[in-house]
Amino acid sequence: MGISLPPANAELLATCHTFIVEELRTARRFLKKAGYPYPIDDTVFLELNEHTTHEEIGNYLDAIERGVKVICEAAFSNYNNYCAVDILRRTETGYDMYEVKNAPELQEQFVRDAGFQYYILKRCKLPVGKIFIVLHGQDGDSPFLPVDVTNRAKKYYSWINDHIWDLNRIQKEPAEPDITPGDQCSEPYACWYCGYCRGAEEG
Repeated sequence: MGISLPPANAELLATCHTFIVEELRTARRFLKKAGYPYPIDDTVFLELNEHTTHEEIGNYLDAIERGVKVICEAAFSNYNNYCAVDILRRTETGYDMYEVKNAPELQEQFVRDAGFQYYILKRCKLPVGKIFIVLHGQDGDSPFLPVDVTNRAKKYYSWINDHIWDLNRIQKEPAEPDITPGDQCSEPYACWYCGYCRGAEEG
């Protein structure tokens, strides 16, 4: 069964010949279902996941320098702070940013996530115009609903800048931070190290 894309998205997809993806087979399967108009075997895929090296990420950024119109899973790093943007769409003045969420309603955490990504992109000197959170649409005819959160997301820049350097400082400490596990370990997302800390707490 195929995937119904909004006309604007289908038009953008038809301009893409290079994709930065997390998992190759999933990306190829999606393009086939979405009616990608070019031979899949002639399309360039660059994998970006936990196995990707910093050198490879640097090479991927060549797409920005070449002026590629649409970049998927674009990765950026600034002072050991990393983010990957779902979709960057080139405009006359820079790039618009799209974050796709598996949810029917906008949540403030989605806006904060986008604010963090905007912070990293701006620190990397990439001009960002509008910022959208893409939610579930009402039905199959409108499966995606882009919500403009530009002003709200960009307002987080100063708050992030005031706190992010504390995180970098903690990373460089010789000893682990002595913090009792609690609600902060699972809200808004489950921490990757929760099992490790819980084990140390029980031990």
